[in-house]
Amino acid sequence: MKNRLTNTLTTSVFYLAIFFVAGIIIFLFGIANLSDGEGGTSSSGVILMVLGAVVVLFSMFTIRKTLKSVEVTDDLKRLGRKCEGVIIEIVPDFGTAIDDRHPFVARCHVVDSITGETFVVKSHPYFNDLLRLVGQEVDVYVDEFDRTKYFIDIDSLIEEKPYLVGELQSFDYDKRK
Repeated sequence: MKNRLTNTLTTSVFYLAIFFVAGIIIFLFGIANLSDGEGGTSSSGVILMVLGAVVVLFSMFTIRKTLKSVEVTDDLKRLGRKCEGVIIEIVPDFGTAIDDRHPFVARCHVVDSITGETFVVKSHPYFNDLLRLVGQEVDVYVDEFDRTKYFIDIDSLIEEKPYLVGELQSFDYDKRK
């Protein structure tokens, strides 16, 4: 089962692919409008070509970066050293905000299973309520050669909550008297 980070990044790649196709369409529309009908070049065609090229290059760069982060996460889970960590605190990430909501970041105290060294690592941002996870043990996958590359498997601790709609559907309206 893939973790939520991988699913989120895969969804991002899908939307970036749509952005990529839109850039190609804008670029081709710019090529079609290059001629102004009098043997010269149209400035709107050139502008559309440049805009389309910028959109295509931006989306290609972002897709590559996104796929690379998924690859690094999967490699760490597969090849990295598994260490035990304890979540010591949950703090809001004020550098990121979506709809005026700040995600939470977990800080974990990790003990390396081979060397015995202790260090503190920080998780990816999560919008779930992580406050109940303080003090729980979590698996941390660390690169053998570069300790700055790590992945905290918080997804294994987060449980899915049932939707309220599912609870309402099971309510028997005839017996509410």
